[in-house]
Amino acid sequence: MSRLEIRFAKTPVEKELAQPTSTLKSWAMDKTEIIEAIEAEIQRLQEAKALLDGSPTTSKRAAKPSPKPGRRKMSAAGRARIAAAQKARWAKAKAGK
Repeated sequence: MSRLEIRFAKTPVEKELAQPTSTLKSWAMDKTEIIEAIEAEIQRLQEAKALLDGSPTTSKRAAKPSPKPGRRKMSAAGRARIAAAQKARWAKAKAGK
């Protein structure tokens, strides 16, 4: 669709309102038809927004947020190496005074 077609496309409800001989019976839309019309309008507006923004259209499904990573486990040997290295740094600093 071009930009003009998207901008001036009418929804089923707008088309019905434009009819001069609209009757009450024609407005007897069931809930699913109304929901489908609303979803179509939302999609049309998202496409128009994407054209204006230059961003891609979003899908109906939102992306799942990535799970928060848990705490990393450090082995006892790893902690011992870090402790030994820190003690060596402290001893070196203390000897330099």
